[in-house]
Amino acid sequence: MSGSPQTELHDSQKRRSYRFLQGACVAAAVCHTVAMLLCLWAYKAGHLDQFSLERLMQFPPQHPAIWKATCLALSAASLSFFFLILTLRDVVSNQWKMLFTGSLCLSVLAVCINLQSNADMLILFSDISKQYVYGGSSYSRHELSLIAWETLNRALSSCFLVSNGLYAASGFLVVAAILTGRGLPMWIGWCGLPVWIPAALAGLATLCANLPAAGFLLFVSLIAFIVWSIAIAATVDGLCQRSST
Repeated sequence: MSGSPQTELHDSQKRRSYRFLQGACVAAAVCHTVAMLLCLWAYKAGHLDQFSLERLMQFPPQHPAIWKATCLALSAASLSFFFLILTLRDVVSNQWKMLFTGSLCLSVLAVCINLQSNADMLILFSDISKQYVYGGSSYSRHELSLIAWETLNRALSSCFLVSNGLYAASGFLVVAAILTGRGLPMWIGWCGLPVWIPAALAGLATLCANLPAAGFLLFVSLIAFIVWSIAIAATVDGLCQRSST
C-alpha cells in the first residue's frame, strides 16, 4: 500500500528530492512535446503521409534544419526519460530495490540504442540523402538507395522494437515500484499503465510488420507520457506546498 506522502516531506533533503523530481518531470514533458511537434512538422513539411523511401530521402537535403532539430529533440527526449526515472528512485521508498535498479538498467540500454539510431539518421542517412539528391557520389543512385534503406530499416527496428520494448519494460517496473512503495499517491502508478501498455503493443505491431499501427500506438503512448509527467509534477508541487504550511 502507498503511504501518506505528506509525512515524507518534513525532511529538507527529501523535499529537495521532490523538487528535483518536479523539474525532471517538467523537462521530460517539454522535451517530449517539442520532439512530437517537430515530428509532426517534418511529417507535414515533407508530405510523408504517402511514405516512400525516395520521398523521405529528399527531405533531409531540402529541410536540413527541421531534420537536425527533430533528431536532436528525439535524443533529448530519450535522455529526459532516464533522468525522470533517476529522480523517481530518490523519491519513492520501496523495499524492492531491484524494481528501480532494473528500470534504470533497461532505460540506459534503451537510451543508448535510441541515441545510436538518431545519430545514424542525423549523420549517415542525411549524408546519403544529400548525395542521392544532388549527386557527386561514386555510388549509383540505386546503391545509395539500398544503403539508405538499410540505415532506415536498422533505425526503425531499433527504435520501434528494441528500445521501445525496453522503455515499456522499464516503465512497468516504475509503475510496480510506485504501487508497492511510499512517496507518491497510488493513482500516479495506475495512471502510468496507459503510457506503457500502448508502447508494448507498438512493439507487437512492429513484429507483425504493421508500422502504421505501431506509429499510432507510439503517438498515443507519447501523449499519455506527457500528461503523466505533468500530473506527477503538479502532484509533487501540491505536496511540497502543503508541507511548507
